[in-house]
Amino acid sequence: MIPNRQVVRLRLRRNLAVLFGISIAATALAAAWWHFDVLGIHGQELGAYDTGLATFTDREWFPFGQKPQSKDIVIVAIDDETLDVVSGNPGLRLQYGAWPYSRNVWAHVFSYLAARGARAVVFDAVVDEPHPDQAGDGFMATAAREAGIPVYLGFNIVPDRPALPKVAHPVNLFTALPAPKVEPAPAKAPDVPEEFPSEESFPDTPEKKGPSEEELARAAAEALAFPVEARGLAPAAFEPRVDREGKAHPRQPKPPLAELIPALAGIGLVDAETDDDGKMRRTTFVQTDGNNTYVGLSVAVAADLLKADKVVWEPGRLTLGTHAVKINKDGSAELDYGGTVFDRYRTVPLHDVLDDYWWGENLKEAGKPVTWRLPNERFGGKIVFIAGFALGTGDQKATPFDRLSPGVAKQAAELENLLEGRFITQAPFWVSLLLAFFIAFFSVMLILVVQSPIADLGWPLACFFLFFAVTGSILVATKIHILSAMPSMAGTFASVATTAFNNFLARKDRQRMKELFKPYMEADLVDIMVEQQRLPELTGENMNVTA
Repeated sequence: MIPNRQVVRLRLRRNLAVLFGISIAATALAAAWWHFDVLGIHGQELGAYDTGLATFTDREWFPFGQKPQSKDIVIVAIDDETLDVVSGNPGLRLQYGAWPYSRNVWAHVFSYLAARGARAVVFDAVVDEPHPDQAGDGFMATAAREAGIPVYLGFNIVPDRPALPKVAHPVNLFTALPAPKVEPAPAKAPDVPEEFPSEESFPDTPEKKGPSEEELARAAAEALAFPVEARGLAPAAFEPRVDREGKAHPRQPKPPLAELIPALAGIGLVDAETDDDGKMRRTTFVQTDGNNTYVGLSVAVAADLLKADKVVWEPGRLTLGTHAVKINKDGSAELDYGGTVFDRYRTVPLHDVLDDYWWGENLKEAGKPVTWRLPNERFGGKIVFIAGFALGTGDQKATPFDRLSPGVAKQAAELENLLEGRFITQAPFWVSLLLAFFIAFFSVMLILVVQSPIADLGWPLACFFLFFAVTGSILVATKIHILSAMPSMAGTFASVATTAFNNFLARKDRQRMKELFKPYMEADLVDIMVEQQRLPELTGENMNVTA
């Protein structure tokens, strides 16, 4: 039961020092709890962050969290249905083999998407080992070079690999690799009989053709490294891989196949950048191996599409050419997924693309005009990702919206956030600290005023859920991440401390006075007397009254 106004004023005035003292102490304790990550409060914050996104995103009753499907990005999915269709079709199986397919399949896809008017192709994978069908590798490189639209590819970082050489300024990818030198065969005299060479005439070592290992390494470094102007920030180094014995193995970039590099418009790092719980929530944009700086695949794509020759990376802002994006002060940003990958992007199974490709090829062979089965708006003017969806492709990760999601969700969301200039950013810590003080202050005030077991027990629980609703809705509506766990902890500390104060210090005396005078006075008058801490005057009072 809430007391009348006079009782409320008296209780607050009498306990003003207690109100501010407990609020400040609870806020300081919650801040220290957060700083030292006591009992895994950082993990609790990640859980609250995920729940806030999932609760308020794409809900009819919350209009600020609704987001339409992307109009710029389409995904060609290597899904389970595609694996079944290709394995069950003798012609496709003969052409592409079993998974992982011969790389001429990607050559066909590149050519098809170029013919359909795609803006760009982003192959969310790595191609750093030769396929048994090496002819397909060359076919893929040729198709990427001659497609007429930019094709982008990822690279990975692997342990126990030599570091790439340091480069001053990365050059154009199309001229990165030197062309192999082919010596013309000497003309043979027609009248001289051919003699079998003696054993001494064989050279000790065969003559090398094409670029040396050192030239290939330098060309790869020039292609993979990206010019980054870091202002007030230092790129994070690649984290080593620790084996079971606890030994750290440094990781270094592993370039794509040499014949692919000059055919690509851009190459970027494909790194999940997961949090401690294995979920992909954020990106750091720039990393280093100690020699060169590297950017993520989506950053490389966005920089090329925006005609940026470098990335300017500074606290609170990432600039690509004339395009600036707001990020966190530490140079990172949380990804605004806007929902699951299936909600956000139109997906087309790979087998539908292959079916349409061969349909067009058959029409060409028959000398007929080429028409397509898939509608023109499906790929026209779109950025097309090619990515694995099936479990067999091994590219499954966790996001705030899915326990198991195609890894392309991170790359697609990051590219979309870059082009639209919108990431989720963290509010300054002082904002979360101020909110923690406000929650603690309100908690103390509520328990001091109401003085009820229901408030003592119920408010700490209600505080968590009500406050979570506030921060979750702010997160989705404004794309600003205000901490939830620390303010909730401040409210809990304040509630417990105030309840203890009421029960062990103040409530006993007040309850004794109430029991003494309740049989003789109205309940409200007893409350006023108790809060004033003054006994009634025995001499009486003179006043003017109206009867």
